[in-house]
Amino acid sequence: MAVEALILSCGTGGGHNAAARAVKEELLRRGHNAVMLDPYTLKPTWKAAHVGSFYVFTAKYFPYAFGAAYCLGTWLSRLPITSPMYFANRKAARKLGEYLQENRYDVIAMTHFYAAEMVTYLRRKGYDLPPTVFIGTDYTCTPFTMETQCDKYVISAEDLRDEYINQGAKSEQLLPYGIPVSRAFEPEETDKPELKRRLGLNPDKRCVIVAGGSMGAGNMKRLVKRLTVYGREKTDTQFVVICGTNKKLQKALTDMTDSNDAFRIIGYTDQMSGYMAAADVFVTKPGGLSSTEAAVTGVPMIHMPSIPGCETRNLRYFESHGMSLSLKGRSIEDALDRLENGRECREMIRNQRRFISSSAGRICDLLEKIGNNDGKRYCDMNIQIFGKAKCFDTKKAERYFKERRIKFQSIDLLSKGMSKGEFNSVSAAVGGYEKLIDTSSKAYKDSTLQYLAYEDDKIEKLLENPAMFKTPIVRNGRQATVGYCPDVWKTWE
Repeated sequence: MAVEALILSCGTGGGHNAAARAVKEELLRRGHNAVMLDPYTLKPTWKAAHVGSFYVFTAKYFPYAFGAAYCLGTWLSRLPITSPMYFANRKAARKLGEYLQENRYDVIAMTHFYAAEMVTYLRRKGYDLPPTVFIGTDYTCTPFTMETQCDKYVISAEDLRDEYINQGAKSEQLLPYGIPVSRAFEPEETDKPELKRRLGLNPDKRCVIVAGGSMGAGNMKRLVKRLTVYGREKTDTQFVVICGTNKKLQKALTDMTDSNDAFRIIGYTDQMSGYMAAADVFVTKPGGLSSTEAAVTGVPMIHMPSIPGCETRNLRYFESHGMSLSLKGRSIEDALDRLENGRECREMIRNQRRFISSSAGRICDLLEKIGNNDGKRYCDMNIQIFGKAKCFDTKKAERYFKERRIKFQSIDLLSKGMSKGEFNSVSAAVGGYEKLIDTSSKAYKDSTLQYLAYEDDKIEKLLENPAMFKTPIVRNGRQATVGYCPDVWKTWE
């Protein structure tokens, strides 16, 4: 049975979105329906842009302030207090709640802590939600992660379990499936010289890929300047520098290497997996997602100095497990020379395969299982009762579901009305909007609705005056009834 999945992420760097896309890609490949959504876009668009840009701006230009805030968050998360972001995200959470009332899903997955905070807020406010899964995208437990209320937590590695438990997680909630990456990064039996040739690179030269991310993390200009000197001595080496969406950085590096044939400076590319597979060495910031992509591909890795916070923990994890070299206390020249040793490169790749695996498949197995619940969907009984306080049949409908211990959301039509999305769904389910009109009501007789010529005008008039609705209207996902209909409701159980 196809699963309806909602995947929530936020635009605070590419890693969270890339992980979300990897899960969506795998779900669609399996024949399920998956929607990827940034919940901030449900508010005015400036809000979504502002949240992401502020995060990136702070990390890029004030890394130590960013690191101090992260350390403060780590310390505060040990105290019995609620994170400031939980309260800051309440408005966005309410918009998300409205969206979830109009769009039903079998399961919700989140690759960002902010989205998990919103879902937690909705749960505490009594919203009836499907099963929820948080997917970590770093090799640490981000501060305040465990104040969220999700059903399952996918963590990046088994040996991080204690860190999560120390912050309050229950062991049975933790699933060490790893960070999801696109299938494109999974290694294939392809000749590396041929891959280089396809990308327009010299197949006979060593290829060093440098990716600083769109944030421009690490001092890329200084790094590339040193590599230009290194390249004069190592004429058998070529460099590809990927700047992402950082156009300013791309122009500066292009100007710096314009006369050097050993360098290729590019911006955003949809061939990242190809470049990584063609690389003999991958130089990158220690982002959780990019590092995992490299490890899944199986390429020797050098980590640039990190942004204080999660990236510091990622770097520590990879270096301590022999999966990368750090430039902390080591020059880029020394690191590249060290990785000319074939034995050391092979050992690094072995460690990557030992500790890192592509997890999108296992995560989708989980989403399929809890989304279908052995053939019966969690959302099959997701009841909304639209009624009026003085309506006898509305009270009977509420009593029907109470007696059977079936949760429902009661909505007073006269005070809250019905959204256009809810109306369209209900109208389609009952066989047309005419079935929703109480023609015997005083509100209908006093209105001009019956004299309107066009259907759109009639619908607009009906939504403006919900007293004209026949009640109760009972909605169960894409199913709905008008009036007291226990015989139909029995078929929903």
